[in-house]
Amino acid sequence: MSNQLMALGSFLFLFLHAFLVAQPASAAEVVRVGLIEDVLRDYKLFLQERDPVKITKFDGKHSRRDVVEVVLFMQALRHGKFAGQVQLVGLPSTGRLLEQLRKGKVAALANSAWAESVPDSEVLKTEPLIRDGEFVVGIYTRPGHQKLLNAKFPEHFPNFSAVTNPDWGPDVKALHNLNVGKVFEVGHWEMMTKMVSSGRVDFTLAPFRNTPDKTFTVGKEIYVPVRNYKVNLKGTRHWMTSKKYPGGIELHQALEKGRHFLDQEGILHRAYRESGFFQDDVKDWMLLNR
Repeated sequence: MSNQLMALGSFLFLFLHAFLVAQPASAAEVVRVGLIEDVLRDYKLFLQERDPVKITKFDGKHSRRDVVEVVLFMQALRHGKFAGQVQLVGLPSTGRLLEQLRKGKVAALANSAWAESVPDSEVLKTEPLIRDGEFVVGIYTRPGHQKLLNAKFPEHFPNFSAVTNPDWGPDVKALHNLNVGKVFEVGHWEMMTKMVSSGRVDFTLAPFRNTPDKTFTVGKEIYVPVRNYKVNLKGTRHWMTSKKYPGGIELHQALEKGRHFLDQEGILHRAYRESGFFQDDVKDWMLLNR
């Protein structure tokens, strides 16, 4: 009898251990979600202690595409009935974010990423937040750079230099396809903008903003668009979940369910429009690539 009881006890222990290990991330206390450090900073400034799931207006100070996507991420999880808590983890660069995602060090990215950034074998991707043809950006430079601001494009691109991020594949391809004279690659957004403001390079590509003149600031420096021109960054962007993170499937399912709800309700499109990313004002500006 004692041997039978010991065998039963061992079986119950192994069963309970296997059950607990197999619990999805939605039942866990905290899920680590990665984003760029400056986006995390501006997200907190945009919130001003508000609950992100209760936000219905996406314009205002500190609003931009990256920031409102974090708000949408939180709302998607709520509408997708995700039960866990989110710990936002700031990282210095896109390259580091993608590395941490592939390794399963973070469960997901709070911002959308280009479909080509990580192979399907390593991550689960929602349906697109941004569809092919929707990621339209401006040519941004420092105020007073009259040679660039008065240039004629695309024929004058060989006369100028640009800076982009090596992990932004569609940006890199667009700049080379436009025959820009020299393209520098730097892994940090703030370093990129400093190169523009200091005069080391002429311009960078950046999404439009919700300010009346479409300018934006980084630190104390102002960046202005070259009027009447825009560039299409080709590809689709998705929320991604690591296949190596425990419970990644459940997290992905909640995100996709929530994304579908936000899309059907028109919240995705409204958030992108109110943040300035979707711009009716530039519809007549010349598209320099297709």
